Amino acid sequence: MAISSPSAATSPSANATSGDTKKYTVALILLVTLFFMIGFITVLNDVLLPRLKGLFELSNRDAMLIIFVFFGAYLIWSYPAGALVRKIGYKKGIILALVTVALGLATFIPAAHSVVYGLFLIALFITASGLAILQVCINPYIIALGPEKTGAARLNLGGAMNSAATFIGPIIGGAFILQHVAAPDLPDPRDIMTVKQAYSIEQSVEPIASNTALTAVQNIFNYKIVLQSIPSPAMSVGTSIKDIDELSDEAASSMLVVIRPDVVGTLNNSDFKPIETQANSAWKAYQLKKADSVVLPYLGLCVVTFLIALALVYIKLPKMSHEEPANTEEANHELIGSAFNYLHMKLGALAIFFYVGVEVSIGAGLILYLEEESMGALSHQSAAYLLAYYWGSAMIGRFIGSYLGIKVSAQVMLRYVSVAALVLLGLSYLPPLLNSWIHVPVIAMTHDPFSIGFIDVTIPLAALCLVLCGLCHSVMWPSIFSLGIAKLGKYTSQASGIMVMGVFGGAVIPLAIGWIADYQGFQISFGLCALCYIYILFYALKGYKMGKIADMAEDEVLGTDGKPHKRDEFG
Repeated sequence: MAISSPSAATSPSANATSGDTKKYTVALILLVTLFFMIGFITVLNDVLLPRLKGLFELSNRDAMLIIFVFFGAYLIWSYPAGALVRKIGYKKGIILALVTVALGLATFIPAAHSVVYGLFLIALFITASGLAILQVCINPYIIALGPEKTGAARLNLGGAMNSAATFIGPIIGGAFILQHVAAPDLPDPRDIMTVKQAYSIEQSVEPIASNTALTAVQNIFNYKIVLQSIPSPAMSVGTSIKDIDELSDEAASSMLVVIRPDVVGTLNNSDFKPIETQANSAWKAYQLKKADSVVLPYLGLCVVTFLIALALVYIKLPKMSHEEPANTEEANHELIGSAFNYLHMKLGALAIFFYVGVEVSIGAGLILYLEEESMGALSHQSAAYLLAYYWGSAMIGRFIGSYLGIKVSAQVMLRYVSVAALVLLGLSYLPPLLNSWIHVPVIAMTHDPFSIGFIDVTIPLAALCLVLCGLCHSVMWPSIFSLGIAKLGKYTSQASGIMVMGVFGGAVIPLAIGWIADYQGFQISFGLCALCYIYILFYALKGYKMGKIADMAEDEVLGTDGKPHKRDEFG
């Protein structure tokens, strides 16, 4: 994913030479595997979100706290991680990061067994904290494992593994985390409690809305076991409360008064008590089984992460040192000024904020959006399989971007993909595309028994437009990043750290979209994505050359004195 980025730490160098390449083959394989794990763990959030939303009956805003907590860890740890790594070294930093990630993944087990949402959020924060530290270390280290001239190729290999993980992750996560768990054929205890509180049979801290109470009544009296055990009052209630969705609050309140004798009589009936007791046990087991579906993928990742950390303890890695100044005169000068003095860098950090925000928002919200009737009413599992195409299109786009990047400038590429993303987003709102349906074959997987193959999902063309936005996102990160640090010379390392902090957009934008979706639906909430694209387009057209950079010549970079110098003065 996009967060697999150049390190925010100071630029390191290594003592590995071309003769050492074979010696570090095993270490290289392990570190490239970590790129895969970073992408896999991150994309699992998109699958975890609908499971926990349903499990805890969360609003869209509260469900988006999953994304907020995860990406919020990057804001908190970006700078401290750099200082930590400088103190303990890169190898120990990687091992510490992996142990932290393993600890976070292990925390999913007590979270699932206790069925506590807050504990899931803590597990996510610990996991993301470890990933933040890991990303400070892993990019420079993978460059060090071989000749410098092939370092970019090794980074590209890591990026390819990261992209592959974001494609595979939703398929595997959908099979395990979003597996179907049949609900008990018994009334939900929460509905029973709602009705008791509405009729003052149980104390309620907050008043129960009439429509909410009436819906709970309908849910209870729809079960055959209630109708069969207490037929007379139950059937009377069932025939009285049809079409309650069309009732006003006043009408619902009046209806509650009319059916009160039959409802209260049923709840107080001795034949209902065994049903209530059985329902409490069955629904607790149901909730626990849904929560337990999370355990296996995260437990497996925990074991693999810990084993890699253990292996790295015994594997020889090259020593890393901070890059030394090019000459003695330069070594005697401290860096004057700050990267914060350059407007194009600050605008670039904001562009990263909006880019990560929009990419994560569509990924996180797509499964919930596709469950709506207007978008095909897909099951969460089927939607997760389609989500793999969103991240898969980003993977394809990165390969295309790597080729085009040789011939097309970053700002031009960024302009085209920003416009294309705006067009695709706009098309997703058009009635002809909302009302035109298409069958899309998606890769589906089951684990019990194991099988993998294609199934067809039916979605409107509008949904396909959102999926294809991933193709546009693919080259946004490298384009924005390169423009943001352009010509900064000795400020480049500092600017990189500042821009990486823009990843926090992946916490804020999805939370805002979830809040809007609670009131207006996901279709309206995705309008916020348009604002993100518009800002990115502004940066590609004008923002990248605003401020002091506009006065610098093409071949100039900043020196330690904060002034422009010819590029060849710094090698």
